[in-house]
Amino acid sequence: MLHNQNGQSMYNRQSLHPEKEYGYPGVSGQHVYGASNSNVTDNYPQGHPNSGFQPPPNYYSGNQGQTFQPQSQPPYYSAQSIQSVNQPPLPPMPPIPNHQDFVQRPQQPRLPPMPPMPPGHEGVPPPSYRQPQPPGPFPLPNGANTQINTLHSQQAYQNGPVSRQPQFSQSINADRLPSPIEVIESNRAQCTGPFYTGQRGVVPPLVTTDFISRDQGTCAPCFIRSSLYSVPNSSDLLKTVGIPFSLTISPFAVQHTEDMNVVISDMGPQGPVRCVRCKAYMNPFMNFIDGGRRFQCPLCNGLTEVAAEYFAHLDHTGRRVDAGQRPELCLGSYELLATAEYCKNNQLPLPPAIIFLLDVSQSAIRSGLVQLFCSQEKFASPDMVNPIRLGFITYDHQLHFYTVPRESSSSAQQTSESTDQNTYNSYGKPQMYIVADIEDVFVPTVEGFLIPPDPVIISSILEMIPTQFCTENALNRQPTDSVLGPAIQSGMEALRAANRSGKLFVIHANLPIGEAPGKLKNRDDRRLIGTEKEKTLLLPDNDFYVGLGQTCVEVGCSVDLFLFPNSFVDIASLAEVPRLTSGHLFKYNCFQADLQGHQFIADLQRTLTNLQAFNAVMRVRTSTGIRPVEFFGNCYLPNTTDVELASVSSDMAITAELRHDDKLQEGDHVFIQVACLYTSVSGQRRLRIHNLSIPVTSMIPDVFRLVELDAHMNWLSKYSMRSLLNRTHSQVMDDLTTRAANTLAAYRRHCACGPNDVNSNPSELVLPQNMKVFPLYIQCLMKTEAFSPADGITIDDRCWQIFLVNQMDVKQSNCYIYPHLYPIHDLSLNFEGDIPYPPAAIRCSYDRLQMDAAYLLDNGIYLIMWIGPNISSEWIQAVFNVQNLEHFESEKIYDLCNFDNEISRNLCTLLKKVRKNRWHYSRLLVVRPGDKSELWFRRFMVEDRCSGNSISYTEYLCHIHKEVSSLLH
Repeated sequence: MLHNQNGQSMYNRQSLHPEKEYGYPGVSGQHVYGASNSNVTDNYPQGHPNSGFQPPPNYYSGNQGQTFQPQSQPPYYSAQSIQSVNQPPLPPMPPIPNHQDFVQRPQQPRLPPMPPMPPGHEGVPPPSYRQPQPPGPFPLPNGANTQINTLHSQQAYQNGPVSRQPQFSQSINADRLPSPIEVIESNRAQCTGPFYTGQRGVVPPLVTTDFISRDQGTCAPCFIRSSLYSVPNSSDLLKTVGIPFSLTISPFAVQHTEDMNVVISDMGPQGPVRCVRCKAYMNPFMNFIDGGRRFQCPLCNGLTEVAAEYFAHLDHTGRRVDAGQRPELCLGSYELLATAEYCKNNQLPLPPAIIFLLDVSQSAIRSGLVQLFCSQEKFASPDMVNPIRLGFITYDHQLHFYTVPRESSSSAQQTSESTDQNTYNSYGKPQMYIVADIEDVFVPTVEGFLIPPDPVIISSILEMIPTQFCTENALNRQPTDSVLGPAIQSGMEALRAANRSGKLFVIHANLPIGEAPGKLKNRDDRRLIGTEKEKTLLLPDNDFYVGLGQTCVEVGCSVDLFLFPNSFVDIASLAEVPRLTSGHLFKYNCFQADLQGHQFIADLQRTLTNLQAFNAVMRVRTSTGIRPVEFFGNCYLPNTTDVELASVSSDMAITAELRHDDKLQEGDHVFIQVACLYTSVSGQRRLRIHNLSIPVTSMIPDVFRLVELDAHMNWLSKYSMRSLLNRTHSQVMDDLTTRAANTLAAYRRHCACGPNDVNSNPSELVLPQNMKVFPLYIQCLMKTEAFSPADGITIDDRCWQIFLVNQMDVKQSNCYIYPHLYPIHDLSLNFEGDIPYPPAAIRCSYDRLQMDAAYLLDNGIYLIMWIGPNISSEWIQAVFNVQNLEHFESEKIYDLCNFDNEISRNLCTLLKKVRKNRWHYSRLLVVRPGDKSELWFRRFMVEDRCSGNSISYTEYLCHIHKEVSSLLH
C-alpha cells in the first residue's frame, strides 16, 4: 500500500525537512533543565518535590546490578522534584529450562496425497488430546538421544532449545504438531514477573502475555518490537537467515496499568539537546567525556559541545551526577516540549479541531443513520479536552455548513481562547449556510463554525438537522446520491481557514456516483478474481482520492471514514484518504439503526476518546551501518526518511524494515531512536522519543535464538498486502512458502547440526524453538480474508481488511492471523471473583469443538459465537432467554442482553473485556450448526481445510518439509 520513494537511497542523517519538522534547531544555547516556558498551556501538578519519581540507572553504562521500582508519576517532570533513592538490585535472570529435542524417524519423505474430505467436514484433523507440557522430554525413538547429545556438544552450532518434528506419513496425529496454544500458555507461565528492558540477549514476552515493563533506558516492547533481538553483523548473514530486520513501532501504544507513564519534560526556551551531526536527541546511550563538557553520539559517533545551561559534572563511573534526575538520560521513552522553532512558520499551534460530516441522502435517512447520529448529542462532550473545537457539515448534492454565532453582548465579544469556557451562554441559535458550488469548494464563514464542546450548543445543531432533512416532505425531495469528494474538501478547507490541524469524521452511505469531483463507477467484477487482472480491483479507480489524501496531510487533516453501504462502494478508491491521513475505516453493511446502531455509536465514541496526536512527523534514526529502507502502514511518505501522520492513535502501528549499508562489529550494538514530533490534543507541540539498543552478532544460532516471531509475522503480513497490489495471488502464496522454506533450511543447515555430524538425518524437519509455529502462521496468513479471494468475500471486504492489516500492531496481527477460540459454556470465576481474561483457548480446528458446548472466536475484527446442537437448554435459557436454539433468529442478534443470572453476567463480562482490547466494537455473530453462516465460521478453523484449494495444517507442514528437503539436497 505504501511505497518508499526513490527506493534504496542512502539514509540522510541531517535534520528533518524544514517544512515537515520545521527546521529542528541545533544544540546551541541549551537552557537549564526544568526552565519555565511561557508557551506551555498545560498546568503542572501541585507538590512536585514529593512526586515520588524514582528513575532507573543508565543500564548501558554498566550498572548491571541496579534497577528501580517507579511509583505513580506526575504528568510533568522537573529536576527539583527528584530525590536520590537507593535502587534495589536487579533480580537474577530466570534459569533456562532444559529443553529436549523432539525427533521421529521419517516414514514417508514425500508429501502425502490429499485425503478425501468427508461430506460436511472439509478434511478436519483427527480429534485432540492434551499436549505434553514443556519442558519435560518428548518421547524419542531409539538412537535419537545419541544424535541430540552430539549436536549439543558442538558449541559453534548449538542453538539452545531445538524442536525437532516428526517426518509425516499419510496418517498423522495433528496433536503431535507444534501448537500455538501451547506456545502461548508456556510463555505466560514462564514470564510471570516484570520485564526489565535493560536486559541484553533476551526476547521480550509474547504479545499474548500480560506483563509489566520496567524502563531501564530502553523503551518498552509495547512501543517498539523488533523481529530480531540479535542483529546479524552483515547483509550476507541477514540474507542467509532469511528473516528481515524489522521494527513495529506504536509510538502511542497503550501501556500496562502498572507501567510508568511517559514523562513530559520541559527543557526551556532553548529546546531539546541534540547531536550536531545526525540531529539525534539526547538519550541514555550518549557518552559524556572531557569532564562532561562534550558528549559522543552512539548513532553517528559525532562529538557535541555541551552548552553551559546543560552542563553537569561526572561521577567516578563516568556518568553525569544528574543522570537519574533527567528523563532523557535514564529512560528509554520520554517526551520533550517543543519550542516555536519546531512549529510551522515559527508559531505555536492552536488546539486541534474535529469536524463531523454527515451524509443526508435518502439512503442515509431511510436507514435511520441520520436520526441516530443526531440523537447522540452526548458523544461529543463528556471527556473532551476544553481547547478542542467542533464543527458540523451535512451534505447530499450540496454542502451545508452549520454555525452558531455569538450574541452581541459585552461578554460575548470576548474572543480569546482563555475565556471561551466562560462564554457558552453567549452563543445564539444555529444557522445553516448552503454551498451549491461543488466544483470549487469554499468555506462560507469561519466565524461561529468551530465551537466549544458544550452540550447545549451541540444539541441545538443536532436538533436542527432532522427538521431540515428527515421530515416526510423533505425526504421526498432529497436526492438519492451524495457528493463525497467535495464534502471532504470542505472539511479540510475549514481546518485550513481556521489554521488548525484536526480530524474529519465522515459518515457516508453509498457509492459516490453523483456528478462531482471524486465520482466513481461500479466496477465490481468477480470474474476477474483469480486472473492477472485481479489486482486492478484492489487498486484505486483514479487518482482523485490519492491527491485528496496527500493534500489533507499537508493541512494536518486526518480523515476517519464510516461507510454504510448496501452494495459495492469501491473501498479500494475511498480508502486512500484515511490510509494517507492515518485515519480509521469502518464499514457497516446493510445498516439498520435498530440492529447496528449500538455498534456504530460505540465505534464513534471509542475513536473520539482515542485521539492522541495530530499533524505528526516521525523519523527513525539508526546507528552507523544500518538504515531504514521501507515503511509499511497507513501513512504518507513524502521522502525516504520522513513518515507523515496526520493523526496518531494508540491502536495504530508503522512497520519499518532495516538493512545494512556497512558491516557491523561483533559485540557492538545497533542503536535506534524513533522521534515523533506532534501536536497534542491540548494544543502543545511535543516530541515523543523512543530509544532501543540491540546487540550485534556474527553467529547464526544467536540470530535464530532471539527471533521474535510475532513481530516478523506483522512485517510479513504487511509485506504480503503490498505484494497483492502488484502480483497475482498465487505468486504471493509461492513467495511466502519459499521464504518459510529458506529460513527453515538455513536453520537446519547452520544450527541444527554441525558439518561433522554424520548422524544427522536430512529427512527430518527441524524447527527453531522460537519459530515452532512459523509454518502454521504462514498458512494461516494465506487463509485470511484480506489475503485469500474466498467465495462470499466481496472485493470491498478484502480491501477493507487489507486496510486494517496495514495499521495493525503486533498484538492485533497475532490475533488476526491465528484467531483466539475460547470455550464459554462453563465460565468460572477466579479467586478474585472475576472472569479470567484471557480464558484458556483451544486450537482452531472444527473437530475439536464439542457438540454440547459453546465457543467464542475472536480474530480482532469479528466476534463469533458457535453453539453446539446438544448444548443444554438451561444455558440457552440463561444466555438468550429462550427455551431452545430454534426460538430465535441468529442473524438478527448483534449483541447479548445482560440477564440476571450468573451465566449471562459472566459471558457479558468476557465480551466486555475482549472488546476493550480491540480497536473497534466488534459485532457479535451467533452461529448454529447447519446455518449458512457456519461455512463462513469454518474459514476461521485455520488448522483445517477450507473451501477452494486451501489445505490443512498437516498437509502444509508436509509441503514445507518437502521444500526444505529439496533445498538441503
